Amino acid sequence: MFYIGIDYSMRCPGVIIMPESGVFSECKIGYVSSNKPIKSLDNVFGSRIAPTDCQEARFDFLSTWTLNFISSYCLPVNSHVFMEDYAFGAHGRSFTIGENGGVLKHKLWLAGYPISLVEPTVLKKFATGKGNAKKEQMHEAFFKKTNVHLIKMFQPKSKKVGSPAGDIVDGFYLADYGRFISDTSPDDVNQ
Repeated sequence: MFYIGIDYSMRCPGVIIMPESGVFSECKIGYVSSNKPIKSLDNVFGSRIAPTDCQEARFDFLSTWTLNFISSYCLPVNSHVFMEDYAFGAHGRSFTIGENGGVLKHKLWLAGYPISLVEPTVLKKFATGKGNAKKEQMHEAFFKKTNVHLIKMFQPKSKKVGSPAGDIVDGFYLADYGRFISDTSPDDVNQ
């Protein structure tokens, strides 16, 4: 069984394919970036977003890239996708973000992947113990768990968590949350 965590966005989606062990070095990690240098590490593969002339072309490129990344590992049929649900307080381009996510969910559904949405506050509480954790707190919890410092790898001159580091952290915790809930009873998850 594999758990797929997708931190999906319009600029830098991150995808983590996690085996049952949950060990970071055994995960397969992919991300797309439009404006950062692409860095690939042992188990982290970066890609550049193709230039597009309209939103629909961007949605198609990102969803196709994500599905191709997942499909390239020939995962078992029971591999489950976990995505962060939309924030209730989101504003701005929320319809565009929803359309982008909808295209990916449709393609994943057509490919037969079960999809579960995780509320942002649930994900943050799972990772840090606080439902309102900031990106820096998420990265700190990730570093304590994995001993991998993504900010130093991707943004050595910054102390703030940006893309793709934050996207990889969120994707990792989405997959890890899926692994956790599959190993626990429904009563334990709701506590």
